[in-house]
Amino acid sequence: MENKTEPIGEGITYAVGWHQQQLLEELIAEHMLLHVISGELRLFDTTSDRIYRAGETVFIQRNHLIKCGSRPLPGGTPYEIIVFILDQKLLQDYMIKNSPEISGDGPAKFNGVITLQNWPAFDSLFGSLDSYRKSGAVIPESLRRHKLEEAVLALLEYPLKLASIIFDFEEPGKIDLKAFMLRNYMFNIPISNFATLTGRSLSTFQRDFIKVFAVSASQWLITRRLEQAQQLLIQGRRPTEIYLELGFADLSHFSRSFKKAFGYPPSLTGNKRPA
Repeated sequence: MENKTEPIGEGITYAVGWHQQQLLEELIAEHMLLHVISGELRLFDTTSDRIYRAGETVFIQRNHLIKCGSRPLPGGTPYEIIVFILDQKLLQDYMIKNSPEISGDGPAKFNGVITLQNWPAFDSLFGSLDSYRKSGAVIPESLRRHKLEEAVLALLEYPLKLASIIFDFEEPGKIDLKAFMLRNYMFNIPISNFATLTGRSLSTFQRDFIKVFAVSASQWLITRRLEQAQQLLIQGRRPTEIYLELGFADLSHFSRSFKKAFGYPPSLTGNKRPA
């Protein structure tokens, strides 16, 4: 059977699959609430690499770079994941309609991803969609809006005080380009997205990048990824384990680029280890 991703309604998606989905690069444009029904969901970013399993829920803040992949369990149990996309218009309308209390407090050491513990409001929210995901039916429009607002309310009632994060409508300001790129070079996204995330226009980003690194962004990214790949291979990692993690689209592209840069294929890197 083929993997598939189907909308239950606009802003609510159900993903199911019987085959492993490789790591995909994601720039999370809007807040997302994800719930694993079965199988495993891997989320990998600059600060963590975690696998979420059945019954676990996670919140991802907008404008966050992350890699995600899903896989079924041995024995044929597919992965099943429900995703709520909480866009800015929905949240602005909710704020006007309900005037939620927004505290300056929030979770400590927040890095864009929050693992949420079991919470009755989440159980009720995700459980109420069972008949739709099992039948493949699309949720009626009036109920769809209600479910999205229910997701917002469930997050607001959660003990971590997430309101200041949920209702943060500011766009990224100009930040330290060098520090950002050194943290995020492994994400294979358009240069224009790197520009946006560092608070710059594309032309300003390209100009600032050359001032900082003395080469173009595209040249620096491939060199940085290959240098890191070489180090990981020397440490004993396999090419098949690292090419996606480091932002290469496929194994053959990685192998060609590596051999061009170092003069030997990645499979022979183990022979280059220091004595």
